[in-house]
Amino acid sequence: MSAHRIVPVLLLGALAFAALVYGLTGKKNQTFDGVIAQDFMTYEFYPNAKDCNYRGTPHVLLPNARFHEVVANGSTDVEHMDRLLHGIWRAKLNGNLSAIGWHKYRKNYWRELSVNYVIDAVEMSCGDSQLTSVPHEHGSVPVDWKAELAKAKAGIEKDPKSAFWHDQAGVAYDALGDFESAVKELKLAATLDPSNPYGDYALYALYKRKGMHAEMRQLLLDALEKDPNNPVGRFEFAHILEEEKHWADSLREYQVAKRLATSVKGPIYTDLRGNAYEVDGVREEVDKAIERVAKLDESAQQQK
Repeated sequence: MSAHRIVPVLLLGALAFAALVYGLTGKKNQTFDGVIAQDFMTYEFYPNAKDCNYRGTPHVLLPNARFHEVVANGSTDVEHMDRLLHGIWRAKLNGNLSAIGWHKYRKNYWRELSVNYVIDAVEMSCGDSQLTSVPHEHGSVPVDWKAELAKAKAGIEKDPKSAFWHDQAGVAYDALGDFESAVKELKLAATLDPSNPYGDYALYALYKRKGMHAEMRQLLLDALEKDPNNPVGRFEFAHILEEEKHWADSLREYQVAKRLATSVKGPIYTDLRGNAYEVDGVREEVDKAIERVAKLDESAQQQK
């Protein structure tokens, strides 16, 4: 190869490498347009998505206080609920995108998108489509919620006192955007199996999306009365207390949640009824919560 050809080739290679590095490094104060899908502990942001059929690898979204004011809360990582009660929003955000490999989530390293402010956010009702998508560790999985509802109704017809089938009906109604029917079915499921904390957490997740604080608080108390050793429940109750500005009580609950989560072997806590709860989210967030609330409690004590 002649010398005058080597230089352009090297230059092109350098430019290509620079472009690759730019794409892999972080971006600050940028506008991101896409879809937010929320699970129990985590918001996932699918960049450039337009509707309910979002695909690909999302970013782990790190909301700020203002974000919670603009976008409703929601979620859950409970077994049988991984496709349940996750809010979905079409959103435009200003934020900071981390470099690849910054955040360990679902056993892989993902990018973090920290929110500076919300430009626009509109909750979507994905029940308008026959098929919708839900987050899964291997990507988005399509679910035919109308078929799921029909299956649940058939189960209820055969066994009207089946807590399982009423719960499944509640899941389907929620996915189809029918909040009142979802609440009705989930309440009935909880009544039919009163010793099972799962029903309380299902309703809690539904009310959390609507920001119904009093209902959320009572359901967590009911669930923790049945099983006080659930680290996820403890963490969520600590957050409720933090929102109420009961700093000392919140700090205590966060510390209990940390102790319980640490004692769990592996990523799953299983209660006495066999319900499984993902605890990695608690482990990732609890130290930051303890530090945050400890400072607030110390400041409150100094002002007395």
